[in-house]
Amino acid sequence: MVRVCVFPGFGKQMKSYTPETFHRLPSRYNDRSLVDQWLIVLNMDIETPIETQMQKDHRVCSAHFDKDDFIIPKRAADPKNPKKVSLKKNAIPRVQLVATDRLELQP
Repeated sequence: MVRVCVFPGFGKQMKSYTPETFHRLPSRYNDRSLVDQWLIVLNMDIETPIETQMQKDHRVCSAHFDKDDFIIPKRAADPKNPKKVSLKKNAIPRVQLVATDRLELQP
């Protein structure tokens, strides 16, 4: 199964050579309000049970987070994957315009 970034209008595919990292919904923290914030940003129904959302295995790529949202370990536990990063508990996806989008927005 090919995993895709579920950010609206994005659709980047998760591949082994992709420099982005892909992150699941933050359900492991047992904080429904945090999950709801993610769902609102992703234009998903917040009334859907969290178990149903987790079964779908939604992912959001690192392009939709600020640099400050990541925890980068000083020393990776797995030497084959030295750039293993994770999100901070309070991280929420954000819209980041690419250069072409900025040009289109100017009058």
